[in-house]
Amino acid sequence: MGSVATPIPDRAAAAALGTALRRLGYVEDELDELLDEDAFKGGREEVLVAERRLPASKLGTAVRLLFLQLPVPEAEAVDALGRPAVAALAATGLAELLGDVVPHARLVPIGDVLLASDGFTRDADDPPDYVASYTPTARTCDLLTVRKRGKRALDVGTGSGIHALLAARHHRHVVAVDVNPRALAYTALNAALNGLDNVECRPGSFFEPAAGETYDLITCNAPYVVSPENRWTYRDSDFHGDDVSAHVVAAAAGVRTSCAPLTPAAMSATRSITRAAEKYAAPSPMAPNSPFPQTGPITLPRLSRAPLTP
Repeated sequence: MGSVATPIPDRAAAAALGTALRRLGYVEDELDELLDEDAFKGGREEVLVAERRLPASKLGTAVRLLFLQLPVPEAEAVDALGRPAVAALAATGLAELLGDVVPHARLVPIGDVLLASDGFTRDADDPPDYVASYTPTARTCDLLTVRKRGKRALDVGTGSGIHALLAARHHRHVVAVDVNPRALAYTALNAALNGLDNVECRPGSFFEPAAGETYDLITCNAPYVVSPENRWTYRDSDFHGDDVSAHVVAAAAGVRTSCAPLTPAAMSATRSITRAAEKYAAPSPMAPNSPFPQTGPITLPRLSRAPLTP
């Protein structure tokens, strides 16, 4: 598996790659059919088992290269994706052409959304600016988000940009904020991959780049691990204990919103999803040098997103 990518948000190249992948049927349901849904929660240790399930097909080649992060001969990649899409992989920094096409990032379909990010975690060997994919906490935030049409949305701590991309489908303009430049590069690249031109990336910490502005929707999948470590931008914060949650709530007061309060039905759904997350949480080994036990991958039941409301 390749090294960490330097994502290059080349809009034309990303758009060409996105078009090729949609034409090929590179969507979540199709990958479920090829690999079964457990493949989405598997790590690097499951790659070889998953590869054995793949057929000798164009979609199988794309999955091997982009989902499982395995090199494939350039001729096979061109046959599957087309020459412009293979060139786009190199132009965006997602892969390198070395006779084989060597992936430097992972491209996961979330429904029909294409999401590029850093590849399978290498745990302690991940760089500080590692950009995670569609994590269990991202999935929980996704399922809790009310999908109502609006003018402006804000995604704080955008990471690979999944919540900004989803919000861009039902808002005219989305502002994505992150302190990590590589995260913003991935977000811009992912917007182009999905044919979206209404996502604006702003560097900065939490709500500072959006202070005083008004939004119809705010999403925030904040650094979530309670630990004395400060190793990874996406996971750790400079706050003590769970003070980051208090900071998010307090800082949000500086951003005006036109959000309506949750209805009783929405609150009930929120409690159900939260219980599901708790039920399926599994303990994992402690992080290096940390006295706090960490939480392993959370397996959520396959729940549908709420439909858009007028």
